[in-house]
Amino acid sequence: MVPKAGRTGTVARVQRPGRDGVAVVLAVVAAIAAVGAIVALYLKAEIANRDRFANRTVAALDDPAVRDVVARQVVVNVIERGSPDLISARPLLETAVETVVSTGPFRSLVRTTAQQAHSLLFEHGNAFVFDVADTGTVVLSAVRSLAPDIAAKLPANADSTLIDLRERPFAQDTLRAADQLRKIAIVLPILALLLLLGAIALARDRGRAFARFALALGVVATVAEIALGTARTLVLRSLEGTEEIPTADLRAAAGGVWDALLGDLAGLLLIAAIVGFVLAAGVLSAVDPQAIRRQAARFTRRPESHLALGARGVVLTLAGVAVLLEPGLALSAIAYLIGAALIYAGSTELLTALGRDRKGRERPHDRLPRRRVAVVVAAAIMTFAGASAAAAIVLHEGQAIKAATVPAEGCNGLRTLCDKRLNEIVWPGTHNSMAAADVPGWAIPDQRRSIPRQLQDGIRLFLLDPHYGRVLGNGRVQTDFQAEGRNANKVAAELSPDALAALDRLGVNLTASSGARGAKEVFLCHTVCELGATRFTDTLTTMRTFLQAHPSTVLMMILENYVTDEDLQRSFAATGTEHYAATLNRGAPLPTLQQLIDDGKRLIVFTEEPPTGAVPWLNDAFTWIQDTPLGNSTAAQLGSVEKCRRYRGTADSPFLMLNNWVERFPPSPTANRPALTEDFLKSRIARCEKVRDLPVSLVAVDFYDQGDLIGVAHDLNAQP
Repeated sequence: MVPKAGRTGTVARVQRPGRDGVAVVLAVVAAIAAVGAIVALYLKAEIANRDRFANRTVAALDDPAVRDVVARQVVVNVIERGSPDLISARPLLETAVETVVSTGPFRSLVRTTAQQAHSLLFEHGNAFVFDVADTGTVVLSAVRSLAPDIAAKLPANADSTLIDLRERPFAQDTLRAADQLRKIAIVLPILALLLLLGAIALARDRGRAFARFALALGVVATVAEIALGTARTLVLRSLEGTEEIPTADLRAAAGGVWDALLGDLAGLLLIAAIVGFVLAAGVLSAVDPQAIRRQAARFTRRPESHLALGARGVVLTLAGVAVLLEPGLALSAIAYLIGAALIYAGSTELLTALGRDRKGRERPHDRLPRRRVAVVVAAAIMTFAGASAAAAIVLHEGQAIKAATVPAEGCNGLRTLCDKRLNEIVWPGTHNSMAAADVPGWAIPDQRRSIPRQLQDGIRLFLLDPHYGRVLGNGRVQTDFQAEGRNANKVAAELSPDALAALDRLGVNLTASSGARGAKEVFLCHTVCELGATRFTDTLTTMRTFLQAHPSTVLMMILENYVTDEDLQRSFAATGTEHYAATLNRGAPLPTLQQLIDDGKRLIVFTEEPPTGAVPWLNDAFTWIQDTPLGNSTAAQLGSVEKCRRYRGTADSPFLMLNNWVERFPPSPTANRPALTEDFLKSRIARCEKVRDLPVSLVAVDFYDQGDLIGVAHDLNAQP
């Protein structure tokens, strides 16, 4: 019987360590999968997502080193594409462009470029090329006010290639590897959980199994943190500058971009490491208070096995060589490891102390007090909660803090505007903003550029006409006159012969029955939707996205509305723009831009049709605004004193708006161009301010891109 029992005991001793060995392997692999899941989910949420990638790219411009290098690269591109004489003007150009790089329009260009580059790589699988389009136009507007003679030599359009990885296989391979990793972001968390459950199921001591996983999580997250820092160093070291941009400046800028894109990932890995070590310490202090001492003794004791001793010697030798070759990088890695060990040891000692009696004696393990178990469980819960909160702060609260703080470019592009009230600055605006030649379907456009482009260029006031429309079977939009309370025959009679001819060319009869029609929707149309229509929600979504990307910008719109206040509110609510809408109080001073930015209310909405009051942020336009006459057939008429008189509004309306467009059908860029020059605009603004004894606040034009509206607004706003 003794030999049999001995055999049974032998079998047990062979099998159980085998099971524990497999459990250890599963716990370690589970930790690796968990850290991989953190990386993959971050890449999926923050890098693979086009808009968040673009937001992070734009955020890199907050780094002075990034702005400096971008400005110099833009100047180099402009000089190369322009006149050779521009070399002598390089200091002036750099001064102007350094200012431009901090403005909202340039950040919008960078955002658009980041989205395009993202699509090029992640959707089409091509190389990563970062070409900022239309930088020449932005530079031109900045230089024109400083040195018109130099501005005349600038190229109208000069794209700036800021990043080109076509000749860098290592960089391309890294980006593609990141792309592949983010594709398994959903699989890795599930795999980590299954492996952990398997490790716990196989282990004889489930508490120890979980402690092994937690300890492995801390170690793997620390190694990943070190690897990420090492990759940053190696990538920056691989960059070589040029005569125009020295290597040190280029690497500093690249570091700023890296931190904007991946800095939060390093924070998440650090959180994971702390969570792992604290949880491991908590569990071990509960199941085996002496565990850390045995582990420390095992690590410091010289191995008896020749193989283990030799391996240890190789590792220590390689570590010494690494310190000699890369002292900075090696010391950073050692600092991470020491910090991890201290967190683990300190947490264990702290939690072990809770398990001793008042005389400092260790309580027997088989009589573990409930109080100590409760403390360990509470510590674990608090650790998880703290980690979750920290992760939220890393990914989201940091952005919220940035949004509440005015960036370097100030308010609406200038620091001096922050303390000015809404009617103390000039708002460059567009009449019939939605009717753009660049947008398909508009038969009679008043603008050439779309609203997204207008936002990029610096337009901050939009005159829009919401109408009810229904989509027909052929895809066209028909005005819903019944919903608007208008008579189709009367509208047709009011249209000019040219407009009726345009409708006829489109095969449209306003008074004919339509057949099958879709549901009633709110569209932006000019008089009738048959001549062009854009969904109101599409435009509002564009504005919401712009406001999110430009936390120091305030926008304004004036609605010539043919729809109800309730339907306007539904459109704003559906697109998330209602959150930004500001309510003006007629009995109080107008707010400053800084106040609106601090409050997060950065969209002013006026309606020409007096609002019902049911929607507080729909502000009555002509209670607040007094404007100048319409119906000007030439620029010369616009320039007369008579055209400064009050047309709508009251004498005490605080905003003075110039209707500064020439009425033609179809609208004519040529006819409007004389009214858009710098001299004309400044002269008319000064004349009307004198006549009305009120500063001009709002200037609305047709074909804004044909003249100097944005530059004039900037110059006037920059004055004391």
